Amino acid sequence: MGAREKIAFLNGLLEGLSPKGEAEKKIYAGILEALGALADEIDEHSEILDEQQEFMEDLSEYCEQLEEDMDRLEGDFGDLEEYPEDDQDGTFDSRECPECGHVFFFRPEASEEDGALQCPECGFVIQD
Repeated sequence: MGAREKIAFLNGLLEGLSPKGEAEKKIYAGILEALGALADEIDEHSEILDEQQEFMEDLSEYCEQLEEDMDRLEGDFGDLEEYPEDDQDGTFDSRECPECGHVFFFRPEASEEDGALQCPECGFVIQD
């Protein structure tokens, strides 16, 4: 029997007892009202708990999918320790082509010995 059923049962018992004094009626009514409020809160907490459990299940599925994706990527790339260290500092410069206006990025060490760059858009050779 759930909380609501037990409260209804108590209410029926109290009606059957038919308390004599006004004070007794108020006390019993107050107790039943408090029990009803507790039952309402239990229902609300139960709904919140159900929502949280559903959220946790969704989150768990999402994490499992991420783990599968990571395993697949690790399998595709193999051991990253096998790749040589990149000695370059990873910085890029940008340049706007005076011929076509295309802005492109390049590594400073990638320019020719004479400082010439070729625009990847139009092929124009830019001299420094």
